[in-house]
Amino acid sequence: MTKPGWRQPACKALLVVGGLVTGSLAGTAAQAGWSAGVTVEPEVTVAQVGLPAYPGAQRFRDPDGDDSAVDLKLWGGSLGLRVVALKYASRDSLPQVAAFYRQALARLGPVLDCTAGSAQRSSRTATGLSCQDDHPEPGHVLLKAGSASQQTVVGVEPGPDGTVRFDLVRIEARGFTP
Repeated sequence: MTKPGWRQPACKALLVVGGLVTGSLAGTAAQAGWSAGVTVEPEVTVAQVGLPAYPGAQRFRDPDGDDSAVDLKLWGGSLGLRVVALKYASRDSLPQVAAFYRQALARLGPVLDCTAGSAQRSSRTATGLSCQDDHPEPGHVLLKAGSASQQTVVGVEPGPDGTVRFDLVRIEARGFTP
């Protein structure tokens, strides 16, 4: 699964995955008598992600029109996936934004720093959260807390216009580990 924050349009990728999963689940669901579905909501709050808003930050909308928020739910039988994502921009420095969210994430449990070159890149928390599948670009910060099935992720990167852009993401998986 692509993690948001590294200029791959996460919202679009999730919609494509959702469409593929829904298409493949629809036939199976009809045959087995269980339900499957997808819902996409463009209205999202920081409370849904479980993190505070960075002071003075503004919602960021990509120039290509990608929305600044999405609440995507996919389910089929006993499996489910929910991804809540928000994009923001700030005029503060990257270290300031990263430090703010490192502290905010600490309220959710041990914080993993999955940034390239971090000593924690090979770590795994007691709840199974790891950086194994994360590959942020140099100069970008990737922080996460929670468990393998319920994680909160913050990606912070320099913007081309002198701003700092950051994504706040909550991933909840039921019946599997993303």
